[in-house]
Amino acid sequence: MSVTELQDTISRLSPPQKRAVARYIKYLVADDAASTIARRRRVNRIMKEMDTGKTLTLDQVRRSRA
Repeated sequence: MSVTELQDTISRLSPPQKRAVARYIKYLVADDAASTIARRRRVNRIMKEMDTGKTLTLDQVRRSRA
């Protein structure tokens, strides 16, 4: 479905339905931002551990990826 088709479909919705769509889109954007922040924090923590000399065995890496 194209953006134009989505816009046409949404324009035909009732006001309560439009608000529901808006809440859903806001939820999706917020969820993506939260996961991006969490991922960035996790990577920063791992990088700091690596900078201090922490190493992992191959088994530890495989377990963490499973």
